[in-house]
Amino acid sequence: MRASFAAFLSLTLVCTPVVQAQNAVPAPSGALRAPLQIVPAPMQAAIEQAVLEQAVRGGTTGDGRSKLAPRVAARQMKRAVRAVAATPGADSDVVQIGQLGALEDAPVGLEEGFGNALWTGARLAFVADQMARLPTDLAMSALYELERRLHRGATAAPIGTADRTSWFAARLMRLLSLGDTQSVLALEAETGAARNDGYVARVLALAHLGRGDRAAACAVPRPARGTTGRRDTLEFFMHMLVFCQLLDGAFEKAGLTLELNAKTLGDDTLFRDMAYFMSAQVPLTFGTKEEAEAAKKAGTQAPIILPDELTPMQIALLQLAGQALPQGLMNLPNYFMQAVATDFAQDPLVQLSAAHMAVRFGASPELFSQAAQLADLSSVSGALPAAAPESDAVFLAQALRIIDAADRQAQPRLVAYYLRQARLRDLWHDMIAILDDRLATLMVPQAVPPMAPDTALAGTASEPDVSGPDIIEPPQGAENLPAPLQEADRLILLLAHWQAGHRAQADNLINLTPLGPDMQLLARWQGFETPVPVAFADGAVTDPARAGADVAILDPDTLPAIGDAAVINDETLAAMSSTEFEMAPALPDLALDLQPDWSVFEARLENVSAAEALFVRRQLALYHALGVRLSDRLMSDLVLPEDNPAAQRLARLADNKWIGDLILAQIAHLADKPTDSYDALDTHLLVGNLRRAGLQDAAQAMAADMMLSHLAGLAVRAPQTLFGDAPAYASYPFEQARDGQ
Repeated sequence: MRASFAAFLSLTLVCTPVVQAQNAVPAPSGALRAPLQIVPAPMQAAIEQAVLEQAVRGGTTGDGRSKLAPRVAARQMKRAVRAVAATPGADSDVVQIGQLGALEDAPVGLEEGFGNALWTGARLAFVADQMARLPTDLAMSALYELERRLHRGATAAPIGTADRTSWFAARLMRLLSLGDTQSVLALEAETGAARNDGYVARVLALAHLGRGDRAAACAVPRPARGTTGRRDTLEFFMHMLVFCQLLDGAFEKAGLTLELNAKTLGDDTLFRDMAYFMSAQVPLTFGTKEEAEAAKKAGTQAPIILPDELTPMQIALLQLAGQALPQGLMNLPNYFMQAVATDFAQDPLVQLSAAHMAVRFGASPELFSQAAQLADLSSVSGALPAAAPESDAVFLAQALRIIDAADRQAQPRLVAYYLRQARLRDLWHDMIAILDDRLATLMVPQAVPPMAPDTALAGTASEPDVSGPDIIEPPQGAENLPAPLQEADRLILLLAHWQAGHRAQADNLINLTPLGPDMQLLARWQGFETPVPVAFADGAVTDPARAGADVAILDPDTLPAIGDAAVINDETLAAMSSTEFEMAPALPDLALDLQPDWSVFEARLENVSAAEALFVRRQLALYHALGVRLSDRLMSDLVLPEDNPAAQRLARLADNKWIGDLILAQIAHLADKPTDSYDALDTHLLVGNLRRAGLQDAAQAMAADMMLSHLAGLAVRAPQTLFGDAPAYASYPFEQARDGQ
């Protein structure tokens, strides 16, 4: 009886919800609950684009969905987002299923980049390890921008997994090592990955510390249990906990944390010792090994010995304690430059050098301007060795002070002077970045005066040697320079405006300066749609009538000879000013009719100075790298060994369209080479293989930047070769001629 009652009660309890559901108001026929959207809008768009691209590459199945290769299907099984079915009530065929901890693996980025198939054929374990071992200081600024575009672009992750990191964290860590903290913060903000990926959270905290934002670093959440990478990042976040407690003045909590978590804090005895003294509010004392040994024998407290290389948390703790870095900027990570630049506990020259490097890595030029105004340079003027790490920063700061102190009318010539000096010191990009706002507001006189070679700043021969520190002194009479610019000044200012992207200022200078063919070529290459002054010699245009009445055909006999090394004098300028330089509104169409005269290049190589011959060879190397077929005579000057192992490896990567692997291999091979040290082989390895991989736009942009740098070098050493009296030959349009067409 008791068993029967229990069975009846159980049946009643089970059936009650069913009865209640039956008695409820019936739902409308066909009604469905709206799908739960768990993917941020930017990532949703990237996912749908990736599905569309996959459908284009792989075809579609009978039901209209894309069919995937087995390897791709297996790869997507490991991803957080998969296209498996249509979501009821949704407009797309994407349903989001899987774990939230890997959403950042979806194609997300800050710019278009190189396409979603960037890492085709690559494996994450190999790519992440290679990125971690690449050099962090790239000598060529264009190569630096190429790698930034690689990691900032929206693209799918490589296949597979990697130990002790995730793909998104590997991307962020590489950007961090390059000093680009702004991209790290912006990319993480697109996904919020720090909440569910310990590796990403660690990179985010380091980025905030490197920018000097300690409060934001302490606000990064510690990885919770079950979060990706929690075990591997536990020691780092325990150090962060102690650091943040000391930052808040909670010294007792910090001491208790140190005492109770000795094992979790790891083997970093230096961090523990410094944190312990700081928690006890005891001043830190540092010394050498000999001083420590003497203190032990005397039974006194031994000083702390700092190693040559410090960890990021050790650096942060030293800054928190108000201590100067023992080795200056030596071995300091790139991403810490901004924090050191605003740390007044450091030596002024160290602070100034850090500000210089921070601007190089994307910080505001105002950071360097403030450091330059506060630093005391009087004690180092003329006494700092040229090889000292701070010498470049001192030069830039002194130049900035002199320019700012000068009369507004004298500033254009001073800016041009120091731009030439910076180009000779291989600080061209740094000087332009620091002077960016001043270049944008520079008042350039409209009149074109004759050259005055006897003026201190007129030519290049009379300018002081830049190999030593004496160049930080202002030139004689610089504060009283007259307003008129020389042609050489206008030329270097034009190149600087092109480099900085100041199109309006560049247009103004183009209209004031008679440009030679090399400069006309670069004007087209820079994408200027405004008309450019054009001077053609007889025979350079196959059908002069097609050029229109607005184009002046100049007689080359009225211009100086090719090998004339003399500067332009008053008579030459008078003759040139009497010649009417009209604007050519149909320049892009006219360029299609121009054909290269290789004999002009051959003669130019034989009859010009060494500086111009070097420039011509570099120009020809760029022609060849972009697919232009040169004459046999000119090809013999290019050294391109076919059996070079690096060339063979990069060629295979380019032919396979393994773009990500190709760019990483290029960086590994060319990272330490400045633009001026590139030979024809290096140019081919970089520009030629980008074109070979199908990255035509990237190849042309790289070549344009290299061409501009080469022209700046020629404008310093032989500016007369770049004016309207230069040898007249057809400027070959790279974008229209390929493989001898």
